[in-house]
Amino acid sequence: MSHRIVMLTSQYLPEVFGGAEQQCQRLSLALVALGHKVTILTSCTDPSLAGERREGPLTVVRLLVKDPPQMMGRRMLSSIKWARATFRWLKDHQNDFDLIHCHQAKFNAWVGTHAAKALGKPSLVKVANAGDRMDLLRLSKKKFLYGRQLARSIMGKVSRFVVISTDMQRDLAAFGVSGDNICYIPNGINPPTEVLEQASTLHRQGHTDFGLPVDALVFLFAGRLERQKNVATLIEAFGQMAHYHPEALLLIVGAGGEDSELKAQAAASIPEDQIRFLGRIENMWPLYAAADCFVLPALAEGLSNALLEAQASALPVIATAVSGTRDFVKHGKSGFLFEPRDVSGLAHHLKTMASMLDAERKDMGRLGQQGVLEHAAMEMVAKRYEALYAELLNPASSTQKAV
Repeated sequence: MSHRIVMLTSQYLPEVFGGAEQQCQRLSLALVALGHKVTILTSCTDPSLAGERREGPLTVVRLLVKDPPQMMGRRMLSSIKWARATFRWLKDHQNDFDLIHCHQAKFNAWVGTHAAKALGKPSLVKVANAGDRMDLLRLSKKKFLYGRQLARSIMGKVSRFVVISTDMQRDLAAFGVSGDNICYIPNGINPPTEVLEQASTLHRQGHTDFGLPVDALVFLFAGRLERQKNVATLIEAFGQMAHYHPEALLLIVGAGGEDSELKAQAAASIPEDQIRFLGRIENMWPLYAAADCFVLPALAEGLSNALLEAQASALPVIATAVSGTRDFVKHGKSGFLFEPRDVSGLAHHLKTMASMLDAERKDMGRLGQQGVLEHAAMEMVAKRYEALYAELLNPASSTQKAV
């Protein structure tokens, strides 16, 4: 049976290219491929983007505001304006959709669950963060608009929470959400067929395409250059091991507020020919293929898209033991885990990875790839959402939960 879904996200591509926004787009496309109708309802600050338009098989509705609605605080008026416009749009189009799917359990989730309840529609909220950054916890600590009341309102109105890590499952339960109201569905990835079938060829081609030395041992980071990603720890740790392994090369992909600071740190601690900042790259698959190891030193993660993509590309991983990373990286088997900000621990794992035989690294990568393809292939993830939608829309006929 075909479902009509509104994906409610406070921001969306191209204004924001974060993990939650990418997952919103990828899941929406996968659901359309399964025969469902998806409308993405969001905000924008660029007047040229405002309004409704078709973007491939998706309908995207962007409601114009001065500032992004999640920012709140001094920008609260934009949040209120967006909430009112969103309520109005959902009411006017209530006969055109069956369910509201909110991405992140933040202010937009309060808007979506409130509207769904008023219109007699089911809703689900996908939680994006774990630990002390868990969405509802962060929302409850905000003073404006009675953050705790907003969080409790979401809990009272939502039909089901979706979490992307087992850590989040525990965090929601500790916050007071019933286990029966929590469904675990990880983020999904959809690697190109050639990534799975032509790894060796693409590895060599990648070195050529990106101008990398043929014999370089490539360590790769991809993500925002912001405090949460903790790239400073990676640069410090790589600096400690670089002179032991002159063949090692660190590639840093991404952009953000710490760009200049990180480049200055790297210039002071790593030989110039052993590190490169490549800026933001939208199509990462060729770069994953060219790398030998993926490194994710983040202080906190929900479930990193880059991590799943790297593992799908059969890369061994060195990453902090946080949230969804622990679900997919098995220490000593598909990679190595270390504690956030543990420079010496990360340096040790970098040296270990550099000292391993190429065949050993590939065995690690293949094990991680197997786990990701078994549990996070996008078609499989979309079918789990499809089953969950069916359960929420037809609770009386559902024989089991989509968990």
